Amino acid sequence: MKSRTHKQDSLVIVYDAERLEQPGPECFDPAWWRERGALIGEAQGRGSAFFLETDFGPAVLRQYLRGGQAARVSRDRYLFTGFERSRPLAEFRVLARLAEDGLPVPWPLAALCRRDGPFYTGWLLTRRIAEALPLADRIDDRHDDSDLWLTVGATIRLFHEYGLV
Repeated sequence: MKSRTHKQDSLVIVYDAERLEQPGPECFDPAWWRERGALIGEAQGRGSAFFLETDFGPAVLRQYLRGGQAARVSRDRYLFTGFERSRPLAEFRVLARLAEDGLPVPWPLAALCRRDGPFYTGWLLTRRIAEALPLADRIDDRHDDSDLWLTVGATIRLFHEYGLV
């Protein structure tokens, strides 16, 4: 991967220059994708994951949102301690390393960190993994499928052997 960093006013965008041209901040706005007819679906969780069909392939756009008690104070703002220490840029770099080493993770395409005073908000854009489902959905009707559990266990083991816990 050839990652590039673009700094503009109070935001930083890091992106994979081999897979897409320098994205602007609008690329991290679901409404922008919707206007272009590229937003093809959403998955709900703590927040939404937006499924996109783009010129650079199928992708997922996700905003960083807080959970638990912290969400009562601020749903999407984090204390700013530097762009490189922000969650979106850190996750972009970790995913890039894992993907390059062949682990089964979504390929990172771009990340945005926007500073607002002492806080920041962030987004991550990744390649969509074909036919991916949440584990809970996958096991819903296959809870006694030993092949599935062996595959899940082997995948978890890969990450442990890599040093991720």
